[in-house]
Amino acid sequence: MVEVIQTLQEFNIERLALVQSGLTTLLIWAVLNILLSFVGQAYSEGFKRQFFLMNGYWNIVNMALAIFGLVSTPPIRELTLLKTVEAQFNLERLLLFNSGLDIGYVILGFFLIQKSLKPSSKMAQLKGYGFSIILQGSWLFVFDLTFFYFLYDHGLHLNRFFKQCI
Repeated sequence: MVEVIQTLQEFNIERLALVQSGLTTLLIWAVLNILLSFVGQAYSEGFKRQFFLMNGYWNIVNMALAIFGLVSTPPIRELTLLKTVEAQFNLERLLLFNSGLDIGYVILGFFLIQKSLKPSSKMAQLKGYGFSIILQGSWLFVFDLTFFYFLYDHGLHLNRFFKQCI
């Protein structure tokens, strides 16, 4: 059962804690992938080296997005009821949209692996990039849906907050 939160400020404190937790998780994933990719590139060749290379590229973007999200959170005192509702539902929609993109990434990864089966000078790159994109897209799919679940569950408190105000 959903517990009623007493104030809008309490709701926002908890929502922003969820957002910070999610973005911190993404940041840790990105940093670990970048470090592992740096080491992996140094000790591999062929498609494995390309796999680590793409992981590094991909997670530079993840790291930038996580840092941007962490530093651009508005102060809680500036969040009116309207801004709270907008922030809640915009982030929910963004996470669902991203989940769709994640499925597209996985499909793209399989497409690249399929393309790597044809003899060419880019076979190793296509195969390595394909496996990397499948890994990253799959992880992001699970991450985005999990993040959405916790955020949506928290948003149910907002519905109760409206009923409490009526």
